[in-house]
Amino acid sequence: MNKQNSRVTAKEKTVEICRIVLRKILQFFRSCNISPGELGYLALMYVLLLTVNYFLIAMNGFAISYYKTWPAISCIDNLSYFYLFLLLGHFLCRRSPWYCWGLLTLHFIILFILLSIYFTTGTFFCESILYLVYDTTWEETKGFISAYVSIKSILYMIGVGIAYFVPLYFAMKLYKPNKKYTRGDCWLILAILLASIPFFKDVYQNSKDSKDWYAPFEHCWNLHPFSSVWLHIDIFNKHAGEFTMEMRRRKAPDFVVLQDNVRKNPPVGILVIGESSIRSHLSIYGYQRNTTPYLLKEKEQIIAFDDTVAVLPMTITALKYWLTNMTLDNRHVTWTIFDALKKAGYEIDIITNQNKSGWADSPLQMIFSTADSVTYMHEENYSDLDHSRNRDICDENVIEPFRNLLNRIKTKKSGKPHLIIVHLFGSHEPFFSRYPQNYTREFLDDTNVPNLINEYDTSVHYTDFVIGNLLDELKKIDRPAYMIYFSDHGSKCDDQDLRTPMSEANTAYEIPFLIWTNQQYRSIIPGTFKRMQNSRQVPLQADRAHYGLLEMMGLRFLKDVEKENFLSDNFIRHPRFILEGERPYKKDSSAK
Repeated sequence: MNKQNSRVTAKEKTVEICRIVLRKILQFFRSCNISPGELGYLALMYVLLLTVNYFLIAMNGFAISYYKTWPAISCIDNLSYFYLFLLLGHFLCRRSPWYCWGLLTLHFIILFILLSIYFTTGTFFCESILYLVYDTTWEETKGFISAYVSIKSILYMIGVGIAYFVPLYFAMKLYKPNKKYTRGDCWLILAILLASIPFFKDVYQNSKDSKDWYAPFEHCWNLHPFSSVWLHIDIFNKHAGEFTMEMRRRKAPDFVVLQDNVRKNPPVGILVIGESSIRSHLSIYGYQRNTTPYLLKEKEQIIAFDDTVAVLPMTITALKYWLTNMTLDNRHVTWTIFDALKKAGYEIDIITNQNKSGWADSPLQMIFSTADSVTYMHEENYSDLDHSRNRDICDENVIEPFRNLLNRIKTKKSGKPHLIIVHLFGSHEPFFSRYPQNYTREFLDDTNVPNLINEYDTSVHYTDFVIGNLLDELKKIDRPAYMIYFSDHGSKCDDQDLRTPMSEANTAYEIPFLIWTNQQYRSIIPGTFKRMQNSRQVPLQADRAHYGLLEMMGLRFLKDVEKENFLSDNFIRHPRFILEGERPYKKDSSAK
């Protein structure tokens, strides 16, 4: 009884303490002449601002596309300081409702534009959207509007507008601000400034080493979701126009020819382009989980290059460096690897499981234009978060068209080497949408590992399953054969702050790069095969891979490129960088 009475007493004491604290808070607000209506208005501003910020971050298309997790840290942390700034202005302006409303509406306008893009195209705002605008005529625009702007998307946007303006209208109508400046305003302003000290300290720490006077303002800007939108625009302006003009003026290199044995025994090859694959999460590279059982089974026939890094964790930019002669030292395109292969006599077919108007946008379409055929498994746009459709875009969709292409090659017997490029969806965020819902739960049910990692590892396991099916089909052909696999870039899966275009985590850059060969291939170009074996541990970045890729495919060069060919003993090991050359890449000393 005594224990029960003591528990009841403790509970009552806790309730009483809460009442006292609440009473004191209300007394403080009354002393500051803040009415319940004003408190309600400011609370509504915070809720609306939180909602708008959440969607601004989500519409970025990278950081919070993994929408199963509430982005508490990235959304609320920075928002809290912004809201303190908003409150400071509110009280300095003697509780003006128009001040809060104006800043909030600026947020909403940006959100409205981003949501309009999403609801009409099914694609998040990113560099892809800007390329579409840049490379589109008025006639194409009218066709785009007629194809994508539907009654459903219009109703969505009307609903978004109503959801924002109706509560704001009533809040503005009911709120009667106190225009009289009081002593309480001074206390509130002082309290807000004191609460902002951690923010000012963070700004100081991050800008004290800069000599630019605007560094503190730049840091504040980088914390805001608007900066993500501006980042995409800045990246686009930096690359779009010049790249487009250079691609239109490019010419096939005149110094590439087939090796003699390759001409006599034309091979069939697959170039599998992965998506967001982290090298350290593949068991063929030593990962403790068996995420690549098929590749492990073929390990004796596989050469795995174990020190390859991407240029930027963004598909469009990353693949421009993989597939053209661009380098970080010379960012101009004069030819693509497909131009070189066609010049040497290759036939090329492409199968891509990434949609035509989303990630696989104009730059990749221009690079792919040299191929004899390009098959887009999805001509239309689709949403990264639409489960009902994501079940239909799993990578195994490429197996059947790949099988059909191989059958045509067998029948045709053209006497030319043949390359099939297969562009996968791989492990693109959100990870749980990269494999069928009924796929193996080997990792998904492991409660000892964070769910995000379980989902990522399952996507890697599924990619291995798809590659295994492609390789099984390739083995059926009675010709020299090879398969090259690399990923455009890596990813992040160890926390909720996922990959962005500005990611600096090594896992966003460290990628798998491997080649499988059959005995016939090894017998026709033994010299190249030996060079590949000797180059497993060469420190390589994607912008320096093109000559080595072409030699793997059986080409030789009529000029000396040994210093630029990573398969050569004379290869110059250039410094490697992240963020497309902005910062040096520092390999983790504990990495394999």
